Amino acid sequence: MGALVGLVLHVHKTHMCNFCHFMHAEINLPAMYDIEHMYNNFHMRDKFVQLMFAWCSREVTTKKACLDILDEGGSRWTWFMALLHWMPISEAALDYMHNFYFGITKNLFMDFLANRYLLNKKMWDLVDTTLASIQWPTGIGHLPTNISPCLENHLLPKADQWCQWLNIQCTMLWLCWRDANDKIPRDVPPIPANTKSNPTFLRNLDEIYEIFLYDLIAECILASEHISMDELHLSIHLVPNHHLAMHYPEIFWLFGPECFNGEQEKVKHNGKAGGQMELILLRNWVRKHRFYKLAKCKNMN
Repeated sequence: MGALVGLVLHVHKTHMCNFCHFMHAEINLPAMYDIEHMYNNFHMRDKFVQLMFAWCSREVTTKKACLDILDEGGSRWTWFMALLHWMPISEAALDYMHNFYFGITKNLFMDFLANRYLLNKKMWDLVDTTLASIQWPTGIGHLPTNISPCLENHLLPKADQWCQWLNIQCTMLWLCWRDANDKIPRDVPPIPANTKSNPTFLRNLDEIYEIFLYDLIAECILASEHISMDELHLSIHLVPNHHLAMHYPEIFWLFGPECFNGEQEKVKHNGKAGGQMELILLRNWVRKHRFYKLAKCKNMN
């Protein structure tokens, strides 16, 4: 969505956030996650300034000049910028589905379980066997299947599958990690002898399991007045998606708690090539927002 509306992607080394001026180098600062003092700590972007950089990008003739403007201001030209009354930031939604599930949830799974040897082969086999035995209602989505082979082949589940996985993740980890007394121990599986790099964070199953429990109730945590940084004593590697989640309040206020991908999937476009599919999706998106504004103005009157 960021590239479509002319904003930088969160992998950008400087402008990782489309809503404020926090930089990638500041990703571990407590101020980035302090909701109570959010508007004092966050230097929010000006939508008119972002629009100005986008129009400047339109006028340049070389790719390097366009990238220089992007690095300086965090905006590039797209035809969204030419839409009447459309503004970057205030009308560019953050997709909760991809940010939270495909971003934060997947990141925790990959950083802890897949890349840091917290599950041995026997445990991965147990995960796959248990997943295959679950009779999941198809009407509410699909669970990922055969997770360990998918990781080996770099075929990661989709966002909606991560959403369903989150519902059973803690139960699956409890099945894998529990001791004879059905408790989560502190001890972890040994690191393979042929590993190329050893994990740098504290490998304590009991405390790591608590982090996964927080992920399960993250909506409640994100809605609270303050998120404690005490939970970061495990030296967890934070990513831009963790910070982007701090902008949920204004996104929900502007657009409501809607799954935008789900809305776009309802649009009939027949997969037309040559930019026709994108144009149909764009027109549908703009039309819905026009209706929303009309309804909002009517309610205000």
